[in-house]
Amino acid sequence: MAPWINGSNVHSLRGAHAGWFSGGVVYDGTNGALAFTADHTGSIPFQPGLAGTPGVPGFAGRPGRPGLAGAPGRPGYYGWAKAEASTYFKD
Repeated sequence: MAPWINGSNVHSLRGAHAGWFSGGVVYDGTNGALAFTADHTGSIPFQPGLAGTPGVPGFAGRPGRPGLAGAPGRPGYYGWAKAEASTYFKD
């Protein structure tokens, strides 16, 4: 997953608003928890067990930043997102 994070807003690689980032947690457009960091402080419904850290692939270089779309108002928390994080951040 490689979105753009601008303040508390998360955007897709093409610049569309995809959700929010708060306390180490990525929330989708309906404010469902989508992904989180190991040291998160944000709200998630429950924390699944974490496996070991995968190897880091090589990267060609940093891409240019797209124009970012406006962010809609954020709804209240409701639980886990209905879709996988990878579906939000495909090229």
